[in-house]
Amino acid sequence: MLIGYTTGTDLDIRDTSDPYYHVTASDYVGNEGEAASLYVDWTGVSDEGDVLPSSYVLHMCQPNPCSGRTEFTFDLPAESKATLLILDVCGRKVATLVNERLNPGSYTVIWDRTDDAGSVVSSGMYYYRLDAGPFSRTRETVVLR
Repeated sequence: MLIGYTTGTDLDIRDTSDPYYHVTASDYVGNEGEAASLYVDWTGVSDEGDVLPSSYVLHMCQPNPCSGRTEFTFDLPAESKATLLILDVCGRKVATLVNERLNPGSYTVIWDRTDDAGSVVSSGMYYYRLDAGPFSRTRETVVLR
């Protein structure tokens, strides 16, 4: 069980040609393990330090079922033309939530239960589909009134 850890905090790992942390672990009575060097690979990290997704993912919406608004979250590992649609049970388009080229990253889109015309949709089951690059995934959500 890891209780604590220490790192070489005086090291600015972005300014070195060999970025690493020097890590040790200690238990609750103070026994310290051997030090280990942890190499940091900046591949997949943006200039702001955010870790970029490694795969396309369409997460479950929250909340589900929804009686108000619901949030859709998805991950893009590469710049992609992304389309996020709401479909009825017959597969007809109800609303377009996203239809644009997006940079790699994680995105959250809020749906207020309205269709493309601005009308509130009726209660029932709906599908949401993300198409981005080579990825396509469909999930379901339930709308309650």
